[in-house]
Amino acid sequence: MNAITHQLIKRISLIFVLLASLLIGGTIIFHRLEDWTWIQAFYFSVSTVTTVGYGDLTPSSDPSRLITSIYALLSIPLMFLSIGIVGEVVFARYHDRVAKRKGHSIRKRHR
Repeated sequence: MNAITHQLIKRISLIFVLLASLLIGGTIIFHRLEDWTWIQAFYFSVSTVTTVGYGDLTPSSDPSRLITSIYALLSIPLMFLSIGIVGEVVFARYHDRVAKRKGHSIRKRHR
């Protein structure tokens, strides 16, 4: 694994820790603000972060709506960023493999 791939994997780890923290934090906040069960609060947090938003659970008060707006503004870009970084890692690993194959075939031709 080259240095670039290693750096990208470190970034993925950091972003997934941040996403997990946001999901846990959102679950705790929505559990308390909306008096939802833990499963309902987690489900709402996940559906908000993934932009699915089924609509079966909705914030019922203005403070909850405000918190949900801030939560969405923080967590949705982080989710898209994590997807982009995973794509970078996949591309970098694929590029490394292709470069190694081409390097082997070039060496064989010159011998």
